[in-house]
Amino acid sequence: MIKGNEMANGVDAKELRQLYGASPTARTLLDYLALRKKSSAKTDIDRLEAVLRQDGRSIARREIIATLKKLEDLQCGRFVVGRRGQPSRFEWAVQMSDLGSAGRGEGAAVRAYDAEQTESDEAELTKASGDMLQHTYMLRADVATVLSLPRDLTVKEAVRLADFIRTLPFDSMHG
Repeated sequence: MIKGNEMANGVDAKELRQLYGASPTARTLLDYLALRKKSSAKTDIDRLEAVLRQDGRSIARREIIATLKKLEDLQCGRFVVGRRGQPSRFEWAVQMSDLGSAGRGEGAAVRAYDAEQTESDEAELTKASGDMLQHTYMLRADVATVLSLPRDLTVKEAVRLADFIRTLPFDSMHG
């Protein structure tokens, strides 16, 4: 267990725990990382946002980026702004689950990133949602709704779902 100011692969455990305690976004992100079984070489910001949203955590993109920049300052990796069609991403220098556990004050040493322990974010997103896909629909300018639907949704199932949704309006009751 890392205690005090111990550094593991350049990561100051005390500063990491302070970040965890001070920032709800950092806490959410580090909790997610602690649950990962395998690391990824990089994390696409859009995918990270989707995974966190899927877990019921709606965090603004700018807050995620600010937290990743703080992790960069702690030598956990490097934030890269997307250019030329490439997405903005975080390139990890350490094992993601070790980092999450250390932030929570639970972990042992934060090991350096190891390609042997790698899993793509797409695989993690798929595993997190099973065979389901998350679809966000802006119902109104200020109301987003998220549907979890099977990857292999059939036309018949889509029609049944649409029919069900048609039974939901409450306008006629108030008008």
